[in-house]
Amino acid sequence: MTKKKDEDKEFQEFETFSSAVEDIGCAAALSLAGFDPILITGGIPFEFSFIFQPTDGVRDMIASYHAGTLEVKACDYFKEIEILKSQVDDRRPGGVVYEEIKRSKEQNS
Repeated sequence: MTKKKDEDKEFQEFETFSSAVEDIGCAAALSLAGFDPILITGGIPFEFSFIFQPTDGVRDMIASYHAGTLEVKACDYFKEIEILKSQVDDRRPGGVVYEEIKRSKEQNS
């Protein structure tokens, strides 16, 4: 199996055992509740997923968020969105994390 196929298989297995959220508002609410994302995937502008451990608490909060019944403090919520946006920006081309990953791949090839 090629390296790319191995990586794809590992990611598919990882996704099976995780909760992926593409809505930054939902991710911010989860983060405020103490569920930190274990991974942020993506790289194309506006196409990011926040990966959380798949606990009942995470699933319940996601359901509450989409049902419109989740309550959070507005100021804290706004700050958390700004933090997550910063983490996403770091992963875009030219961002700190993006450049580190790029250098690492170049060194390993």
